[in-house]
Amino acid sequence: VINQFSINPNEVMPGNSTIISGRLEWDKGGWFNDPIPNASVGIYIQGSYVATKTTNIEGKFSHSYSVPQNSPRGGLLVKAIFPGNTIYKPCNVSGTLLVSLISNLTATPLSFNPYGENAKLEISYLLHTEAKITIEILDANGKLVKTLINLADRPAGNQTEVWYGVIDKSEINPYDILIAPPGSYKIKVIAKPNNGLGADSKEIDNVEVK
Repeated sequence: VINQFSINPNEVMPGNSTIISGRLEWDKGGWFNDPIPNASVGIYIQGSYVATKTTNIEGKFSHSYSVPQNSPRGGLLVKAIFPGNTIYKPCNVSGTLLVSLISNLTATPLSFNPYGENAKLEISYLLHTEAKITIEILDANGKLVKTLINLADRPAGNQTEVWYGVIDKSEINPYDILIAPPGSYKIKVIAKPNNGLGADSKEIDNVEVK
């Protein structure tokens, strides 16, 4: 069996690395398993071969995987496979590596008064590649109350958007400018890359409107 399987960190940006590791053991059906040293373990991502690692005297293997810049976004299936030999049976284990498009999402301040001084919330994030960005404001019940921007083109790099506490206009009087009532809100940032390689989203909970 392969135990202690780990992908660390399990969420990375394209261009960054993660360590895939584990321990190959002989499952004797008891409390303790013996390590299997000097055995070959194959590493596969999304079904594609990446590397072969040899276990050490403790049965452990480790591989540093650098995520390609053109990697698909979202969850990637990571698999470690021991093909077996004349002594030990084959086995495998799998996990998920999340390739992010957005990182460093922050909201400043986390509590603000739309009627006070500096009455705004700055939503900042790092975007790995140019993409179309949608930012949604949801209330404590998960109801969408404001689409701040919708499929807006943004270049790669650090980005900042501003919410002044305004929510979508009333269906009864669409000319009213409505201010979010006091309470807790969630900020959701969705990125759709222009190259079509999936999408990514990040959220911040418990943004307070006074």
